[in-house]
Amino acid sequence: MAGCCGINGGVPAENLTGAQPDDIKAMTLYTPSTQYGRATGRFYPRPLYQGQIISVDPRDVEKAPELWREIIDPKTLTPDKQKVMEMAGLV
Repeated sequence: MAGCCGINGGVPAENLTGAQPDDIKAMTLYTPSTQYGRATGRFYPRPLYQGQIISVDPRDVEKAPELWREIIDPKTLTPDKQKVMEMAGLV
């Protein structure tokens, strides 16, 4: 797939949303004509506005932090009951 601006050889996402099984949610930091994954070579759908949440391969987020910011679910930061019991030495 050839394109302007020196981006060549990219692989389009498998569906219109660009979501793949291992993708994470990330916020777009600006709105270019396309989002290009530097690590994977994938093209992501054009974000409609800055700050839009899209599904992105984690390798692309790591490789280009100026394009995306990973969205962290607060539920994953809170320990569950089992973890609290372990941390307290009760298990």
